[in-house]
Parts: sequence; structure tokens; C-alpha cells
Amino acid sequence: MKRCIFTIIAIACFTILCPRGYAGILLNFDDQERNTTQLNNIGIVYRAAGFQIENAQIFGTPQPVFLVAGQQSENYAGSASLFSNTFNGTSLFKINGDLFTLNSMDIAKWLPANPNGDTIEFLGTKGDGSQVRQQFTFSGNTGFETVSFSDFTDLKSVFWKQTSPGHQFDNVLLNSTSAVVPEPSMFALGSIGALGVVGLRRRKVVRRTN
Repeated sequence: MKRCIFTIIAIACFTILCPRGYAGILLNFDDQERNTTQLNNIGIVYRAAGFQIENAQIFGTPQPVFLVAGQQSENYAGSASLFSNTFNGTSLFKINGDLFTLNSMDIAKWLPANPNGDTIEFLGTKGDGSQVRQQFTFSGNTGFETVSFSDFTDLKSVFWKQTSPGHQFDNVLLNSTSAVVPEPSMFALGSIGALGVVGLRRRKVVRRTN
């Protein structure tokens, strides 16, 4: 019975202390879907799943906001997506400052009927201060196109700017890359579990010797 209890405690302790795997996160803005013809103003900042997307504010320029095209709007590209009403730039980062990976993002023209699309440069700033850059240019197709990012890992933030005629973005696929650091009490619990395993093994050795 005691051996069973020690084993259960040990397993529980190591399960708690074991670092969690990378958590996949998709920001798809489905909570902003509206069956209207309007452009819905959702403000300067969007927050979800521990991430923040915000418009850059530049003195002397109009107040930047994100717009979401209603399902009956001519700007609607097939799903709710964010459009910045300025060319100041957009930033993406974790609210608690942890590092993350940007895997991909779907981008569509703000004016689907316009044959021209803007060229976008993404700038990622890593936790060690180094930077990575990647450009995306529309192929000319209507609807969303997927941008897959290379080496956008261990990031503190991502920044990008649009040029005329602008774009909207959706399905931002991310990974949280910061390991969970156990609290001191968790280390103590882990130590108890480890001692339990050691004690159990020593008892086995003594019994075999006798």
C-alpha cells in the first residue's frame, strides 16, 4: 500500500514539474463576424489568447483603428479579418512579454476588386535583440493568400506596414515558445516525489539482499 502511495505521489510531482510543450494558437477573429454591410470599428487594439495586436500611433496622424468588414460588405474577403485604417504600422506581441513563434498569416486585399495589392515587409525582433525580415507581395489572386514565415522564432514582437491600397489579415498561426517555470513550492513537491522513488528503490534492494 505504501509503495503504491509513493509511486502515485512521484508520478504526480513529475507531471506537474514537466515543461509543457509548445502551445499552438490561432487568432482568427471569428468573434468579430457580423452579418452587415458596415465596416465595424473595433478600436486601436485587439487582444486574444494572451496576444495583443495594435496600431502604431504617430503624432499628427489620424487616430488609427482596426476595421472589420461585415459579411455583406464589398470588402469582405470570406471571413472576419482586421484592416488598419492608417499606414502607421501594426505590432504583434505577447502581453506578458514571453517569446513566441509566428508561423503563418492569411492576407487579402482590402479592396478585393482591385487588381493591385501592396507589398508588405514584416520585421521580427527576437528575444536576443536580433531581427529577421520577410517581404510578401500579392500574386494578383482574389481572396486570402497564406504567408508562411521562415525563422520568425523566439520573437518579442513583429511589426509590419501596409502601402496603398492596403490589406486585411486573418488566421494568424502562432506558437508560445516560453517554457513554464515552476514555483518554489513545486520544486519542493518534486523533491518529495523524488525521495519517494529513491526510498522505494532502496527498500527493494534491501528485500532482495535479505
